[in-house]
Amino acid sequence: MVLHVLFGENGSKGILFKGGTSLSKGFDLIDRFSEDIDVTYSIKTLKEHYGEFENPWNYFDTINTADKWSNNKLERELANLKDIGQKYTDEILLKIVENEIKKITGLSFEILSQGEMTLYIHYPRLLDDSEYGGYIEPKIKVEAGVRSARVPTIKRSIDSFFEQILEKSNPIKVEILHPDRTFWEKATILHAENSKNEPLRIEKRNHMSRHIYDLVKLYNSEYGKTAINNLDLLADVVLHKSTFYKDNKADYNNATPENIKIVPTEELNNSFKVDYEDMVKSMIIGNPPTYEELLESLEEIQLKLYNS
Repeated sequence: MVLHVLFGENGSKGILFKGGTSLSKGFDLIDRFSEDIDVTYSIKTLKEHYGEFENPWNYFDTINTADKWSNNKLERELANLKDIGQKYTDEILLKIVENEIKKITGLSFEILSQGEMTLYIHYPRLLDDSEYGGYIEPKIKVEAGVRSARVPTIKRSIDSFFEQILEKSNPIKVEILHPDRTFWEKATILHAENSKNEPLRIEKRNHMSRHIYDLVKLYNSEYGKTAINNLDLLADVVLHKSTFYKDNKADYNNATPENIKIVPTEELNNSFKVDYEDMVKSMIIGNPPTYEELLESLEEIQLKLYNS
């Protein structure tokens, strides 16, 4: 329902669907339930609502010129873009979601904007809390952003699990970040976590093992076969993250085919394993791979990159 609200006829224009949920809904590549919906706003849409502003992507056009932006200018323009994205979330997206959900269901759900361009849509549970295992919360998280890359993309038809089960399909066309880029987004997330090597961070954030599961499922798909050979796209993902998501601990400079670290470190391994086994109980449909099988696939991916 929320996907229809966001991307349907009366939804927000110019938003891009991305992340793990897009792999499930748009491509049937993973068998993982997700309560998160990741989207990114287009600069064009934000300018239509809030007028002209400096586009931080212009920074890349100045890198090799005498007019190269300073780090201070880049951070200033990124901060301004974030403020505009938050205004759009609070003033436009929140109202769209509230109005459309009420129109579709006749009900008023509690919908909260809690900063960071994130909406939480709280819904009543049908089962006892114990049935959910504590891993799934009774809310849908719509997490928007303005810094994410928007290329390459692909148009796909999506519908929900329930529509498929009830054979009442009502698909809608959605622009989605291409799985090839999502492959490298996931790989560089794992590289960053391995570089930081902080087990408590994995435990506190929870749900981090989904990136391992998603990456392996992608690798075993037709998209993975093309993505792993697209090293230019890896370089583009690394450039984007190291520029727009500066984090010295992430060590993006070494996220190269010969140095990338996607296999969990010994210190992180148990934290990832515990999280994955919790996730399997309530969020993965069918017969999921064991954690050990996932590790074998990660080692295969990493070896293939080292030998590329």
